Amino acid sequence: MRNYKKYQNFKSWKPDSFGEIKLEEERYFEEEFKLVQNGYQNNKVMIEIGFGNGNFSLWSIKQGYEYFGFEAIPELINTAKDLGLNVFSSENSFEEVLTHNSADYVVAWDVFEHLNNDEIISKLLQCHKVLKSGGKVIARVPSGDSPFSGPLQNGDFTHKSVIGSSFVRQIAMETGFQVEDIRSPVLPLMGMGVKTFLRRGLISILQKIIFFLLSKILMGGEKLVLTQNMMFILKKP
Repeated sequence: MRNYKKYQNFKSWKPDSFGEIKLEEERYFEEEFKLVQNGYQNNKVMIEIGFGNGNFSLWSIKQGYEYFGFEAIPELINTAKDLGLNVFSSENSFEEVLTHNSADYVVAWDVFEHLNNDEIISKLLQCHKVLKSGGKVIARVPSGDSPFSGPLQNGDFTHKSVIGSSFVRQIAMETGFQVEDIRSPVLPLMGMGVKTFLRRGLISILQKIIFFLLSKILMGGEKLVLTQNMMFILKKP
């Protein structure tokens, strides 16, 4: 938590401003990383591709990570720098900022779908160079496996790629990563009140039933990610 005092002024911003983190977002990041860490002990250096409004930036710093953020939008970079964050333009490669084998995680929330195939390969090769052995890439994208992801995938004209399970396995092989997991994002139930617990619990049950039936009846029982979003975790050997 050595750097957290710098970011206390995040709390004075309005809800739609940079660095505001909601309880449900905080619980989401916590639950995702419980699964992602999976015994990995070197939890020190975090890189984020496309830090956006800074929600994950704040969470990472509160957890004690040494944080490095990369972003394409100059206004967001300037705002983050004014608040003391360690951030850079996406035009900078990771190697310009970090040494090889120095990072534990590279996170990309809703980023890779904005890149074409060559750009994805280039970015993952950069990740491979700066990650330690055992380090991981954690990414969330609209699920190319799912018939329900259309509104997410097609609702943004800047999306360039449709990323499904098979795509992830092929791109991992191309860039020297092992696929540790391909799954649905977590849906935290606890710590946000009774109404949220009941609503999300019902959603989870219905999803399991509907997705099981769809997989068996229409998709030959193949294991696919049928939620709107997909998480994939790649590990450097």
